[in-house]
Amino acid sequence: GTKFLACFFAIFLIVGLGAFYGLFVRPIAKIIDARGWTETPCVVVSSELRSHRGDDSTTYSVDILYSYAVNGKEYKSNRYHFMGSSSSGYRGKVAIASRHPPGARALCYVNPRDPTDAVLQRGFTNDLWFGLIPLVFVLVGGGGIFFALRAARREKATTPELRWLPTEARASGVTRWSAAPTPDTTFSRGPVVLKPAASPRAKLIGSIFFAAFWNGIVSVFVFQAFQSWQKGRPEWFLIIFLIPFVLIGLAIIAAAGYFLLALFNPRPVLTINSSAVPLGGTLDLQWRMTGRVEAIQRLRLFLEGREEATYRRGTSTCTDKEVFATVELADVTSQNDKRAGHCRFTIPADTMHSFESGSNKIVWSLNIHGNIRWWPDVKEEFPLVILPSPAQPPVRT
Repeated sequence: GTKFLACFFAIFLIVGLGAFYGLFVRPIAKIIDARGWTETPCVVVSSELRSHRGDDSTTYSVDILYSYAVNGKEYKSNRYHFMGSSSSGYRGKVAIASRHPPGARALCYVNPRDPTDAVLQRGFTNDLWFGLIPLVFVLVGGGGIFFALRAARREKATTPELRWLPTEARASGVTRWSAAPTPDTTFSRGPVVLKPAASPRAKLIGSIFFAAFWNGIVSVFVFQAFQSWQKGRPEWFLIIFLIPFVLIGLAIIAAAGYFLLALFNPRPVLTINSSAVPLGGTLDLQWRMTGRVEAIQRLRLFLEGREEATYRRGTSTCTDKEVFATVELADVTSQNDKRAGHCRFTIPADTMHSFESGSNKIVWSLNIHGNIRWWPDVKEEFPLVILPSPAQPPVRT
């Protein structure tokens, strides 16, 4: 969990730093560099105010085209200042355009190393204050990472000794599991309909919200890059920087589409004769598939037990998952067996019961996989409670 939070807030930090560089640091560096540029007479060719309509507001930018000569060769540029983006403030930009009518003479500043690089206003402008907005993302990202790491340190300080050890420790003869307390679990007998670990609808809603959140943030900077491209001065650093974030956003949208299609899959209904069973106990399982069962080519049901453990390896914290038990229950292809069936199975007695602590979990589940050609497969997991073996009465002698 702490790793996920740290990575999540790292995205805010990276995006904020990238935007802060492109919108503030880079223009400031240009302003400082332009102090040594050559003052050159120029003539205004055209002057206009452009509006850019968004969903909720309209921003404006000044487009002043001017010509100048360097070493007898004529050049043209339409860069007014180094900010290079549109913003609100209609009156101020109208005033700038009116001060530079077509045919007016002015002074521009030309980069002595590149005569095509010129600007009319080389000093600091009020638009640069907008470049400080990404610092909000930097503060959120940096603060989130700080608190996530601090929470991880606190968890390590209060976590009891690990009950699960990695392979290299087990190879040295350490016991795989130490004694675990008996879960205080009440369970009912009789038909019990299992609930999936995550419903298809929950997966779809979660992916849609995540896609909207991610792409909503990225779209702000994509729009900025698109504007620079339209003006003929593409911000290559920003464009290249955004490529992985755009690809991730498209992948999230594709995942949402996948879960949307999976919503129309056949739905499994699993019923067992008890909500919990001890190690070595027996369960009766009945399954029933609703919907387009004929689309399933092969249906497989199996019982799975796995370990999930968080432990420290060197200076890093790792989380490992290892399946320690798999019991095949059914593997059918006929339509009647895929639509409904039943089986009886025994929980392996020489394994570990359900268990959960701050750092370790023993998870048991009934899994159903249905293969569908050219469509998302049916993959559902139903958690199962496995109790410790009942205590044996003492043997009298």
